[in-house]
Amino acid sequence: MVIRIAIVVLALFWMMLIATSSQAGSVASKQPTYEIVVSFSDFTLHVFDRNGDEVFMAPVALPQRTPALPVEGNVIAIDRNPWWFPPPGVKAHVLKTQKKVLPARVPPGPHNPMGLAKFSFRFFTPGAEQLSKVHGTNKPDSIGTRASMGCIRMHNTDVVALCDLIEPKFKAGERIAISYVRDLEDVVGDHSTVVDSR
Repeated sequence: MVIRIAIVVLALFWMMLIATSSQAGSVASKQPTYEIVVSFSDFTLHVFDRNGDEVFMAPVALPQRTPALPVEGNVIAIDRNPWWFPPPGVKAHVLKTQKKVLPARVPPGPHNPMGLAKFSFRFFTPGAEQLSKVHGTNKPDSIGTRASMGCIRMHNTDVVALCDLIEPKFKAGERIAISYVRDLEDVVGDHSTVVDSR
């Protein structure tokens, strides 16, 4: 009797495992509606649609240190007027370099480094910095430079325009991919039409 129960429990476990693996594979292989691509060689962010056509482009500020590239993942959250919760590393850096103690959190407003919107990601590239985000800024003069501790900064008008483009599809449950690449040419072969949308 005990052996029969054990066999049934084991069979149910394997069935659940197979179903979960199948579902995860389906989500991972689903073609994205949009792919956001950050090009580190020319300080730009591009959005390509499912047909491979570029539908958006904007200048960005990059991290002071270039991560191992390429980095790939998916958008997991979009927040307008976000709060900022300074990470411990940023707090320590500001204390050391500027002799300032950062608060535990900063509300939306002109002093918030996140600007008017924030995109959060789950990267599946091994070793990728999971804290990296794309967001607006309260330092517009930093755009076009290497300025951040790990995030990608945009002008507030641009990050809001990016939200307006991406958010409806994201809220509808469609997959939005993100890639950090050294040069746009690394991915442009996968896209049919690249145009200057500025």
